[in-house]
Amino acid sequence: QLYFIYNGYDIKYIAISVLCGAFVSATSILISFFRIRLKIKYIIGGSHIALIFLRSVPFTLAAAAHMIYMRVDVLMIEYFMEYSSVAIYSISTQLMSLVAILIYPLQVSLFPKLLKDKDKGNDEYYMQYKNITTILTWTGVSLAIIGMLAINPFVFYFFEDEYSPVTGIFYIHMMSAVVMYNAVLRSSHITLIKKGYIILYSQIVSLVLNIILNYYLIPLYGLEGAAFSTLITITMSLLISNYFFKHTKSIFWIQIKSFYPKILNQKE
Repeated sequence: QLYFIYNGYDIKYIAISVLCGAFVSATSILISFFRIRLKIKYIIGGSHIALIFLRSVPFTLAAAAHMIYMRVDVLMIEYFMEYSSVAIYSISTQLMSLVAILIYPLQVSLFPKLLKDKDKGNDEYYMQYKNITTILTWTGVSLAIIGMLAINPFVFYFFEDEYSPVTGIFYIHMMSAVVMYNAVLRSSHITLIKKGYIILYSQIVSLVLNIILNYYLIPLYGLEGAAFSTLITITMSLLISNYFFKHTKSIFWIQIKSFYPKILNQKE
């Protein structure tokens, strides 16, 4: 996508690259699946299908809302600013995706561990949740620092002077990436406690908030305003919203405290 953006290709090539990425991702999952030779037990029955569908609806709608608010800033930049600004902003978002590339694999690989810890009782579960969240938070901080140090020479060597604003936008996006690493376990926890509506409600509120913030901040602060809108929205969606639900309030405090490494291995 960076190559297509840099060389001014039509937007359809970016869409094709996204499709290719999804295909490669799905193929990789299938290859990994057959390598470890998992046995699949097929359960055919209307009640099972209905149960799976009902439980997946909140997560599906939440994913749709998340996808929209992660893309709406680009549309609003194009509306308020020149098309060239979209290219500059898109470069920063794609570079942020590189920093955040570990998040999904971590979510998938850590879910079985959370499931086992949950079976051992709440004390063990929340202690391990806290320890893992602290490690992941500071992994995100470390990657963000490395990204901030590397962005200036990267933009200097690979892009023209007109793309220099990427640096300032990327700094803000790195703060968003830290929040994303801080919340790696959040969706798994909500899945385990079977409260998918929490993700749905928080994503819908975040979508509305993101549109409002972009509407006011882009005309005032340009591309940095869009980046701050994303940062505020992600923080609200993945961190602050936890405080307003009974079942995730404890997760809110764990995520907050994870920025202080001395809590590692300590019980509440």
